[in-house]
Amino acid sequence: MTARLFRGTACALMLLIGLAGVPAPAASANTLCVNQGGTGGCYGTIVEAVAAAASGDTIHIAGGPPYLERLSLTKSVSLTGDGPAATIIDGNALGQVIRITSPITVRLSNLTVRNGLSSAADITDGAGAGIHNENGNLTLNNVVVSGNHTGAGNGAEGGLGGGLAIILGQATLNDSQVTDNSTGSPIGNPMGGAGGAGAGIFSSSSDLVLNRTTVSHNFAGAGGSGSDANGPGGSGGGIAIVQGALVLNNSSVTENASGNGASSAGLGGDGGRGGGIYSDETTVIVDHSLISFNGTGLGGGSGDLRGFSGSGAGLFVESGIPRQVTITTSTISDNQTGLGLAVAMGGDGGGLWVGNGVSALLVNVTLAYNSADSGQTGGGLANHGGSISLKNTLLANNGTNDEPPILEDCSGGLTSLDYNVLMAPNCSISQRTNDLFFVSGPVVNVLADNGGPTQTNALPPGSPAIDAADNHACPATDQRGLARPAFGGLALRCDVGAFELYRFGLHLPAVVR
Repeated sequence: MTARLFRGTACALMLLIGLAGVPAPAASANTLCVNQGGTGGCYGTIVEAVAAAASGDTIHIAGGPPYLERLSLTKSVSLTGDGPAATIIDGNALGQVIRITSPITVRLSNLTVRNGLSSAADITDGAGAGIHNENGNLTLNNVVVSGNHTGAGNGAEGGLGGGLAIILGQATLNDSQVTDNSTGSPIGNPMGGAGGAGAGIFSSSSDLVLNRTTVSHNFAGAGGSGSDANGPGGSGGGIAIVQGALVLNNSSVTENASGNGASSAGLGGDGGRGGGIYSDETTVIVDHSLISFNGTGLGGGSGDLRGFSGSGAGLFVESGIPRQVTITTSTISDNQTGLGLAVAMGGDGGGLWVGNGVSALLVNVTLAYNSADSGQTGGGLANHGGSISLKNTLLANNGTNDEPPILEDCSGGLTSLDYNVLMAPNCSISQRTNDLFFVSGPVVNVLADNGGPTQTNALPPGSPAIDAADNHACPATDQRGLARPAFGGLALRCDVGAFELYRFGLHLPAVVR
């Protein structure tokens, strides 16, 4: 008996010794809960739950009345609610709502971030009234960022990133909305100072990705009126990005505006650039997306002392170093420089403005119904020192804000890669064999809901864009996600632009992207 007991004990000791060299399993992440009453084992505030959470934990925030809280996150966590209408984190206009300043991973899902107000004197530290993400990796899933504002810059500028700011970090927005945010105007600056940039989103030296996301109704601040000068309006009504990368996929940037130039004695300040998107030294990819109804600010002053309107109402891109812009299967429509006013002057590139250092490639893109200021020629797009190449692309019904309007599709030099349709190509472009220039008649309809995740400009029957594209170059689907080519006319060829016409209203199943 004693021998058997010794042998059993020895075996057990050997097993324990062997297991001692095996790492213990990592502790699994926990899910904490928050509700307004702190009942059922849940925390009563989000701040308490964040303090108790370990890195990697998930915090579920129950719906109900808004949580009047501001969060400083220093560990990797996931915050998930019961939906944007039910779970609301409200900053109560007392500061930034969510603040990240370290290299952590944060996921926000199914909630709203609203009513943040930032007026910090340090323009970088004060960026992002709704969400300030510095050095972090941020993901938003079904999140609404709304009603946030950066205040006066105390003699500098009007703040950066009304809705959210990403600085030296990463951000991915999935199925989300950034809406009704704003930046402010500077005060107390003798030189006036610029209005705040990136009313919806400001990004610096970061990667920003938008999937199935809408950026709308965001407004950059006006320039400040100083004793020595008038400042320009803020640039990037929807998005302002400086260095890094921007990717739009199945997303919409619509009805945003850059700021007006300041008006006081002397020459007025210029309007802000990039009503929808302002990009500087950034790689830009736009795919199956919509940029529409954005406007640039009006120059301040009046008469001969009026400043210039902002250029690039839809998208403004410039760079001091080589950068690539690729736009595929997307629509740029109904954007206006100078807010579309007849008194506006100097604003060019109603849809797209390309500057030094930028190489832009447009494949199956529709640019329609955009307008530039009176006297300009880049109603649809303008090249000011960069390069723009077109393939299977449609430019139609673009013009100027003259009375009556003048059809002007483009300005500067463009390169045709063939199979394009241009209504008024009053720019430097050599027509290739399969290009159709100076077309007339019904070419493209106005922007409307024609199915799919974004609005599109449909092709009317008889449009010269039908069956006029190169099948070898057109993507597999149109902007709505419908397979192409289709029998829109008499041949199985892709249509020029972002929209593929189906005869008799017949549609093939949408391709899951």
